[in-house]
Amino acid sequence: MNAINAFSNTDFMPHGYCLQWNQWLLWLNAVSDVLIAMAYYSIPLVLLFFVEKRADFKYRRVLVLFAIFILLCGTTHLLGAVILWEPFYYLDTAVKMATAAVSVYTAVVLWPLLSELLALPSQSELETANKRHRELASLLQSVLNAIPSSVFWKDAESRYLGCNNKHAAHVGLASPEEIVGKTDYDFFPPAFAEKYRADDLKTMQSGKSTIGYEEPYVGPAGDARYASTSKVPLVGIGNEVMGTVGAYDDITDRKKGENELRETQAILSALFNAIS
Repeated sequence: MNAINAFSNTDFMPHGYCLQWNQWLLWLNAVSDVLIAMAYYSIPLVLLFFVEKRADFKYRRVLVLFAIFILLCGTTHLLGAVILWEPFYYLDTAVKMATAAVSVYTAVVLWPLLSELLALPSQSELETANKRHRELASLLQSVLNAIPSSVFWKDAESRYLGCNNKHAAHVGLASPEEIVGKTDYDFFPPAFAEKYRADDLKTMQSGKSTIGYEEPYVGPAGDARYASTSKVPLVGIGNEVMGTVGAYDDITDRKKGENELRETQAILSALFNAIS
């Protein structure tokens, strides 16, 4: 209480004297100031909550300044209600000086940013860009679905970012969208999933493509099959390796044919040697 009284002076009169203690005027002023203060106190909470949740927002500093400025403005209104009955003019002046300092600093920070703020895309521009992005993504997916090979791409943690219809069907999914965020461990036995992940890491670390290498894999029915696989690094705009892109074709029938041909050749060679 002594700390509060230090801001008051008994030589001053409460503001209520200026209103001749008219109860209607007193309470209308007091209630108005308190309601304004409550609204002002709620706005900084919204701004600070937004700043906390949107770490990517470029103008976080400006929003924090606005939050402080609005909070101080609310405090001046709250003191306006108090001063009707108590002469805390020193405290009121101190808060107003702080409000003035923050408001001037906010203006100094804000004006140089005006050109950047005006350059921000409008809502209609964002909607147009998003629509164009969706159209291009749909077109790309259509192109990938038309490719006869199974195609997929993953991030640096070997999580799927997308695939075409053929690969989605191979792993038992109804659509390519369902694969996003999943890994090979969700579809294949651990031994195969570990091998695929090791191949991904090797491709990313070397930064080199591996084209057409033959490897065993698990078919849709869980049967052992063979594939001709290619993997290339997924490179970002800054030439950083972000993941891998892969494509494979089932060559089980070809492998069976090759094995049958070798067996036939061996039998014929044995017969020829026996005759001779």
